[in-house]
Amino acid sequence: MRSRLAPVKRVVRMFQRHLNNLVPLFEHRLSNGSIEGLNNKIQSLVKQAYRYRNPERFKTDIFFHLGGLSLYPATH
Repeated sequence: MRSRLAPVKRVVRMFQRHLNNLVPLFEHRLSNGSIEGLNNKIQSLVKQAYRYRNPERFKTDIFFHLGGLSLYPATH
């Protein structure tokens, strides 16, 4: 803010206004694209979930499909 250039001050004010939205980006390394992709996958499961009668089964399916779980886990 010590700059005498108006465009620089404008950018600094914009960063100050959006600081709460910028900090999580650098702390968690989550971008809007990855969040939107995850949301899209959940929405496709929601469309399939109309046949479910049990909400716990739906929650399990979300964890299964989006958690990277294998249907056939490795045996020891």
